[in-house]
Amino acid sequence: MARRKVFELNPDLSMHIDFGTYGLIMYYAKSQDLILAEKLFNATQPEFLYRRERDLSTTGIEYDDPIGHFNPNDLVQVVYFIDNVLCPALNREEKPILEMYDGKQKFLDLYDSETGFLSEICLYDSDAFQDRPGMMEATCMNLNELFKESLHTNTPLKIYAY
Repeated sequence: MARRKVFELNPDLSMHIDFGTYGLIMYYAKSQDLILAEKLFNATQPEFLYRRERDLSTTGIEYDDPIGHFNPNDLVQVVYFIDNVLCPALNREEKPILEMYDGKQKFLDLYDSETGFLSEICLYDSDAFQDRPGMMEATCMNLNELFKESLHTNTPLKIYAY
């Protein structure tokens, strides 16, 4: 079974992303804008993991607590980034994104050599990848709708991985 991340505001507002697709989106986002890509990545992390990776206190937060990292100021920038940079860039791509990296294995090798925020997750050859630009763009737009609703309701996402 493919590993997935689930983002949810409530049972009616949720989405699933395969880990491979998630990693590919984050890697591609980093190529567009390093700072905003990191804010996007942070917005998709559970608060416990966000704090642990930054040596911040995790007191009162359990490892399996699904509450996502929620910084409204950063989230406004993430919404702008997805709408005005990431989706338009994906829309201009004419071939599957993995082809840009000379295939899945070369991409995984690049990803594995990653330092910085992307090194916080591991990708495996067995992970599912949706690398068609249109599919990745649609995934980004769906995630952005959740971010917008999260901002509107001032409610952090719940984030699960399985």
